[in-house]
Amino acid sequence: MALEIMEEHEEESTPSRGKVIRSVRPRLDARYGKDEVPVPSRPTAYRWLSELEKRRPTFRLSAKRNRDIAARPTGVYGKLRPTRPGEYVLMDTNRLDVFALDPMTLRWVQPELTVAMDWYDRCITGLRLSPVSTRSVDVAATLFQTYRPRPAGKDWPSHAVWPDYGVPRAVLLDRDAIEGPIADAAARVTGQGAAGPALVPETFVVDHGKVYVSEHITSLCQRLGLSIQPARLRTGRDKGPIERFFRTLREGLLETLPGYKGPDVYARGVNPEGQAYFFLNELEAIIREWVAAVYHHRPHEGLFRSAGSGAEAVSSRHVRPRHRPRWLHRGSAGSGSGI
Repeated sequence: MALEIMEEHEEESTPSRGKVIRSVRPRLDARYGKDEVPVPSRPTAYRWLSELEKRRPTFRLSAKRNRDIAARPTGVYGKLRPTRPGEYVLMDTNRLDVFALDPMTLRWVQPELTVAMDWYDRCITGLRLSPVSTRSVDVAATLFQTYRPRPAGKDWPSHAVWPDYGVPRAVLLDRDAIEGPIADAAARVTGQGAAGPALVPETFVVDHGKVYVSEHITSLCQRLGLSIQPARLRTGRDKGPIERFFRTLREGLLETLPGYKGPDVYARGVNPEGQAYFFLNELEAIIREWVAAVYHHRPHEGLFRSAGSGAEAVSSRHVRPRHRPRWLHRGSAGSGSGI
C-alpha cells in the first residue's frame, strides 16, 4: 500500500515520509475494512519506507529526478544492438565544467565539446571544442574526423597512436630501395600515426538539438549516405555510452585542470574563472591526448570478452582488432593486429 501511495506522487511535489505513513491506515480501512490489516509501528514503517525508497525513489532525490527514474523502461535498456564498428555513431554536445581562454579576446569562456563515438567499441572517433556555443559547422567537422582522423601528437606515447589509414605496419623492401631518392620521398610523406580510428559510419544517432537537425547536417548526411536516427525526447539513455563519457571526462581529466568549476553551483569554487589557464586549442589538445592515451585503454563495463568460464571487461582498443581484423578496418591487407 505504501508503494502504491509513493507511485501516486510521481507527478506531485515530494512528500514526507510521515505523510505516506499517515495515508496508509485510512486507505487500508477503506479497502479491506476497519482494522482488518495490521499496521506496523512507526519505527518499523520508517525502515520499510527506506527499503521501498530503493525500488521507487520518492523522498531523497529531487522531484524531477524521481520522475526521470519512474519513466525508465521495465525491461532491458536500449533497442539498438551494434554488431560491427561504424554501424551506429553517437554524437552529442556538452558544456564542459572548466573555463578556458579565448585566443581572440583573451577572456575566459565556458567551452562546449562535441563528440562522436562508435557505439560498438566505445572509441572516440572525433571531437571538437567550441567557444560558448556549438554551430552546425562544428558538428560537420567532428563527423569529418570519423572518416579522416587527426594526426597524433609528436610527443604522444606509442600506445596512444593508431596506424595511418591504409598504411601497413610492416612491409618487406629491397635494401637498395630504402636508400637514396626513394627514402627521401618516403620521409616527406610519412606521418606519425593517427589520433583515433578511421571508419565509415552507417547510422548517425543524435538528439533533437537544433544543430543536429539543421538543414546543413541533414544535407551532409544525405550526401554521405548516412541514416539519421533521432533519440527519443527527454530520454538520455538512448545515448547512454556518450552521456557516460562526459562524466568520465569530467572525473578523470577536467577536475585536475585549472579553471575547473564543478558540476553545479554547490561544488563551485570562489573564483574558477580567474584560474582559467589554457587556451581553447590547448584544452582541445589535452582532451585528445587523454582520450587516446587513457580512455581508449581503460576497461569498459559494457565491453566484454570471454575469459575461461566467465567474462572480463576490456578496453576499446582490445575490442576492435579482436572482433574485426585491423587490415579489414584499415583497408590494408598488410596491417597487423593492434594493441
